[in-house]
Amino acid sequence: MKLFGHPDSGHALKVKFFLDWLGVDYDYEFVDIFSKRETRSQEFLKASKFAEVPALIDEGHCYTQSNAILFYLADKFDVFTNAKQRQACLQWLIWEANKIGLCLPQIRAHKKLSL
Repeated sequence: MKLFGHPDSGHALKVKFFLDWLGVDYDYEFVDIFSKRETRSQEFLKASKFAEVPALIDEGHCYTQSNAILFYLADKFDVFTNAKQRQACLQWLIWEANKIGLCLPQIRAHKKLSL
């Protein structure tokens, strides 16, 4: 298993934190998200067609979008014990994507511009 990420990406960090919490062995590749896409590794570009982090390669399959990756990992490692837990997790992931995930990059950009 290999995770492509950057420490300034909250989306990549939440996947990294979840893998660490699960105690899963994985490789991590730093991706300079501020560089031109052409400078990024071919392995990363193959894993992430939009050249965005996070991207995860597991058993030859490529996964993107942090919440989809989190849900995949929760399923793979049997985090849920029943359908109600799966549904509650999915509900929170969708809420986070719509409420928090959209505004944090805007806040970060605003802070950089106002310095």
